[in-house]
Amino acid sequence: MELTPSSLKKFHDETLKEKYSKMWSINLRIVTITLENRTEETLLTNLPQSILTIDDLEYIYCKRWGDETNYNTSKNRFYIENYSSKKRIGIEQDAYSKFFIFNIFHYLKIVFNRRIMINKYIQGCYEEYSVD
Repeated sequence: MELTPSSLKKFHDETLKEKYSKMWSINLRIVTITLENRTEETLLTNLPQSILTIDDLEYIYCKRWGDETNYNTSKNRFYIENYSSKKRIGIEQDAYSKFFIFNIFHYLKIVFNRRIMINKYIQGCYEEYSVD
């Protein structure tokens, strides 16, 4: 991938920006993995095959996916990046309260999914339902 001044503007870390500004290009590897549900995902990495094999990347990707979806939920449903204060203590209180609420909702989701599963099983319905 060619490194241009406009692509370097997207770097937020000044150390990385300085390092890559001296380079003309960066080598990237495109890897396609097949998930359990038979769908394919395409990943882009700068790690060579000698460091991480396709199997290693697939393992890491699958392990990280829960973290990614939880972060997306925290960011887009609980607005963890929006603070009601400019002082450190206020920002910490906002963050802690949002994570506390997130954990309560996650626990309730588990409880309700179990109730739904039990009720549907009693009714003889074996289709999968879940709370969003």
